[in-house]
This record gives sequence, structure tokens and C-alpha cells, in this order.
Amino acid sequence: GVARAFTGLGKVKSASLRYPVAEDYFLSALKIATEIEAPPLIQEALVGIADLLLREGKIEEAHRILVTLLGIASLPAATRQEAETILGAAAGGPPPGEQISTEEDLKTIMADLTLFKRF
Repeated sequence: GVARAFTGLGKVKSASLRYPVAEDYFLSALKIATEIEAPPLIQEALVGIADLLLREGKIEEAHRILVTLLGIASLPAATRQEAETILGAAAGGPPPGEQISTEEDLKTIMADLTLFKRF
């Protein structure tokens, strides 16, 4: 749907160094995915946001999102693989030990992102 399309467009714009446009797409995807209560789409958008943060040199913020996502047992395999790849690029490696993330962890990250227009 639209949320997945916006996430894809955000990735394209991020890869072409158009960060403000990418940010708008990712935040739109996150908003729609949240409104329709679609955790896999929320997770995809958050991986895109983490990648954008990494590209902007915001390694700590990207790491926080990725480690939280990787702690979700039900994270879809493709999203997990993408998150692990990006985390490796952030020089953080895989999260230490077993971490279990909760719905509240995701809500906290999303609130942090949406309170500030600019990451």
C-alpha cells in the first residue's frame, strides 16, 4: 500500500542524498502505518529512518532504533536482514546477547521521531 510505497521512495531519496525529502517520505509512511496499525510497515519505515540517520552521521540514534527493532521476535525476516545489515554498517555489530523489545519501546522511539520534525 501507500505506506510501503512511501518507505520505498524514502529509500530512493536517501540513496540519492536528498535527505529532507527522504525524511518526509519516511515520516509519512510511519504515520500511515501507525494509523492503520500495521506493525510490519511501522518496522519497515523505522529501518528506513535508521538508515537515513546513519547516512546523516547520527550513529547513536540509528543504533537505538535498530537494536530495538532487532529485539522484536516477530520482526519479518526481510526487515530483520535489512536492519542487521544497516547495524553492521553503523559499526555497532549485532546487539549484545538476547534483547527483547516491547511495544512500548517502539512507541517511545516513534514519539521521539515525531515530536521533532527533523531527526
